[in-house]
Amino acid sequence: MSSENPRDRLLLPLLIPIVALMVIAAFAIGLAKILLSVSAEAATFIALSVGIAVLLVGSQIARFRKGSAGPVVLMFASFAGVAIFAGGTMLALGRGYVPEHEEGPEVERAEVSIVAEGLKFVPTDVPVPADEPLAIDFDNKDAGTQHNIEIFDGEADSDPVLFDGEIITGPAQVTYDVEPLKAGSYLFICKVHPTMTGKLDAGEGGGGSSGGEPVTIAQSAKGLKFAESDLKAPAESPITIDFDNQDTGIQHNVRVFEGEDAEGTPVFDGEILTGPKKAAYDVGPLAAGAYFFDCVVHPTMTGRLTIEGAGKKEGGGKQEPSKEPDEPPGGGEPPVKPPDGSGGAGAPVSVREAAHDLQFVEGQLQAPAEAPLTIDFDNQDSGVPHNVRVFEGDGADGTPLFDGEVITGPATAAYDVGPLAAGSYFFDCKIHPTMTGTLKVG
Repeated sequence: MSSENPRDRLLLPLLIPIVALMVIAAFAIGLAKILLSVSAEAATFIALSVGIAVLLVGSQIARFRKGSAGPVVLMFASFAGVAIFAGGTMLALGRGYVPEHEEGPEVERAEVSIVAEGLKFVPTDVPVPADEPLAIDFDNKDAGTQHNIEIFDGEADSDPVLFDGEIITGPAQVTYDVEPLKAGSYLFICKVHPTMTGKLDAGEGGGGSSGGEPVTIAQSAKGLKFAESDLKAPAESPITIDFDNQDTGIQHNVRVFEGEDAEGTPVFDGEILTGPKKAAYDVGPLAAGAYFFDCVVHPTMTGRLTIEGAGKKEGGGKQEPSKEPDEPPGGGEPPVKPPDGSGGAGAPVSVREAAHDLQFVEGQLQAPAEAPLTIDFDNQDSGVPHNVRVFEGDGADGTPLFDGEVITGPATAAYDVGPLAAGSYFFDCKIHPTMTGTLKVG
């Protein structure tokens, strides 16, 4: 009669595999932590060594007589030995190991800031250093709207894409790490809203910001006038205009042009602010010469910016106007009569258009030819800016004929478009170019 305890006969077959599984699991977890904490070369060596050790131990266990305690003792001793071996190898081969993401010094990048607000980039002309890594701090301020920055290898969106930034939904910020750019001009757009465009000007020694120290000048708007109508700054120094819109509930901004009026080449178009509000406009460095500035919403608000120093542009930075800006190629009758309607043959005509829920209510307008035309515009979208622009032809790529004042709803405006020749015209909203319509004149 066997003296073996029945309880031992029941428990041992259960305990041995359970304990073995726990030991194996602890060993596997510990080995995984070791492999993850060392270099790739050390991890490979340890894994191969442990695998060979496991095979050798298994072959030895198979030689023991069935039912003896030797295999169990050998298994535990082998696990302990392998753990000691792996730990020692980790210390020997992993000493001084630095993860790849920590290797070397951090790359220094030239930083620039670009803001997206009101479906526009601010600023639109960004000087950057050539041949240096670039960090673009991008701030999307349009709540619930997606934006990003996509950079092209040239001045057209048909050029190869150099950089395609992550799309973020505002309000949000992101820093884009851009590889060095060679000297030249690069178009950037928002992939989601391709009408949002700007330009990176990469120049030797900082993209034109070579000369002097940064300069800040103060400007404010009050009573529909600029407080300072004559500003001065040194040439080739990065310029910031600290703008303070003090007119409560009224929109203002600052635009800068080469020359003595708004017909010159646009240099800067600042973010539109609804007062009271302040903004710092990064205009960038300018060459010596005379510049004109105004407010896009209230073009009668004007002033002059004089840039003093060497390197004055030939002609004082003024763009020569064409002799007959409204005369079509090859002569003939201009398509648009003067806005005052002095040459119009017919009686003055008014048509009505409204903006509601980011759409034009009518969309299809009609008017007689050669009659002074007024568009009575009603912006019904509370807190949203709209206007009406008119172009020749069937799209915004036609010749621009009229650009109405931007008004924030609810508000109304009477746009004096002037007489138009018979034909088909396209109109849209400058702030929301997806709002479009057709004007038939005849």
